Amino acid sequence: MRRILDSTPYKPFISYIQPYLYLGNFEAAANPISIINSDIELIVSVTDKPEHRPSKNFCEEMHLNQILFEIPDAVFQDTEKRLTKIIFPAMAKSETNKQNMLVHCLASVSRSPSLVITYLMTQGMNFNDAFLSVMANHPLAAPAPEVLNSFLQCINAGLPEYYAEICRARRSQLWWKKMIDR
Repeated sequence: MRRILDSTPYKPFISYIQPYLYLGNFEAAANPISIINSDIELIVSVTDKPEHRPSKNFCEEMHLNQILFEIPDAVFQDTEKRLTKIIFPAMAKSETNKQNMLVHCLASVSRSPSLVITYLMTQGMNFNDAFLSVMANHPLAAPAPEVLNSFLQCINAGLPEYYAEICRARRSQLWWKKMIDR
């Protein structure tokens, strides 16, 4: 277990987004203390690299359900519609059952915040409210425009024109760079 935790430069980072929904990085997803303290029961791993998600053994030991959305940190197409047919319904069921879930990718900067923004939109929020909810509650979030747009296309939505500039501005701020370079 320790070898896996040492494989990335990040420290566990987890943020409360709304009841039953947390956003975090790989280190939080693979950290028993983070999982226990946040009472996580479902992990949504948004990464195509097995070394950047909790192992099957870890999930079994921690009594966690895990859903994989195996995509790179780049533009993607969900041709099988896993996001809308499997992942979002499982997340909604977790909320209905009052079970805390953690959505994570490696750094929790682009993929997992993009998934959460898109999920919140499927639950009735407009883009601005979903975006602001994630950005205000999760300081690591700064989704790459092309990645966020790939997620939004899965629900037949598009990225507002102003977003790219907001992302560039956040990623250029010294406090954000220091958080990412921890």
